[in-house]
Amino acid sequence: MGANYPARVLAWGTFLSVLALGILALVVAQGIEGSPLYLAPHAQLFGIFVLYPLALVLSVSASY
Repeated sequence: MGANYPARVLAWGTFLSVLALGILALVVAQGIEGSPLYLAPHAQLFGIFVLYPLALVLSVSASY
């Protein structure tokens, strides 16, 4: 990347990457029994089928 991209584009990509990592951390925390964010196994499907693909889309968009 380097100097070819303006600072605003790099800042936006960094923001999207951090947001994606936060969503992935939330999905992982939902599956850890004893975590304050723990969800029952049937409720974890929301994280797996909604939040995980959202994080994937955000991380791919951040790379462009």
